[in-house]
Amino acid sequence: MGGPRPRPQDHRRRRRHPPPLPPRLRAGRDGNRPRRPQARPHLRNRRRPAPPASRWPAPWPSSPARPCKSFRRLDTREARVILIDGLDRVLSTFPAELAEHAARDLQQFGVELRLDERVVEVAEGALTLESGTTGQRSTIETTNIIWAAGVEGCPLARSLGTELDHLGRVRVEPDLSIPGHPEAFVVGDLSSLTDPASGKPVPGVAQAAMQGGRHAGRIIARELAATGTPTDTPAPRPPFRYRNKGELATIGRARAVANLGKLRMTGYPAWVLWATVHIAYLIGFRSKFLTLLEWAWLYFFYDRGVRLITGRDRSPNP
Repeated sequence: MGGPRPRPQDHRRRRRHPPPLPPRLRAGRDGNRPRRPQARPHLRNRRRPAPPASRWPAPWPSSPARPCKSFRRLDTREARVILIDGLDRVLSTFPAELAEHAARDLQQFGVELRLDERVVEVAEGALTLESGTTGQRSTIETTNIIWAAGVEGCPLARSLGTELDHLGRVRVEPDLSIPGHPEAFVVGDLSSLTDPASGKPVPGVAQAAMQGGRHAGRIIARELAATGTPTDTPAPRPPFRYRNKGELATIGRARAVANLGKLRMTGYPAWVLWATVHIAYLIGFRSKFLTLLEWAWLYFFYDRGVRLITGRDRSPNP
């Protein structure tokens, strides 16, 4: 018959042989499990490296006891940090025991305290101090001198044409209004007022500004509801009374002091309280969340999550 002859059954795919085994596993070709390579004799008695030490008790990144991560060529352990205060103790508004605790924390961070001394002269390469008790002078030699001390009122206060104190703050009436202008109020750290209850100056802190703003707002709302506008000769106004809710001050990583009247705290609990109060009084959820995220990054990774690059002023010189 004239059909094609069937092809023999030799066209099946050939079996591919596996690649040869390495010499150290070739001993297992007899059906047994491959032998595990023997340990190297020079590694037999070597110990495992010890795990890194805990970083929790380390100081704040800005402390001179810890190298700086942002500037790797600078060894901050060789730097001297000197705190100069004209009073006889740090945090003079706090009780004595809290001030002493804060001074010990600063000294543990490597900060040198020069108390009861004031800067009387700033020259090229030197800083002259004078003791408040003995009048003796001493000199600190340095190359770079950056003067960033002192707090002064906003220059806007000088344009008001009213009496100012030695810090450039506006001396206000007991109701926080400007003398001779009952329709204008000054609150916060730009106002200078003595609390009639305690006889002490109202501090320029956030809680004093918030209380002063509420006090001025109530006066304005009451007079607007009565006459439609703040009168030139208003009815007797209640004086502003500052209520001190407590004082908080952070010193470093997990170190702070808190004065809440009869309750006084130091160390880590005071630091947690300071952070909680600070975040709670921020405006807006976004600000609170970003601040909490940045502080958590700084706490766990010892690195600041924000860097500011302002660039150079490329404007032509006049």
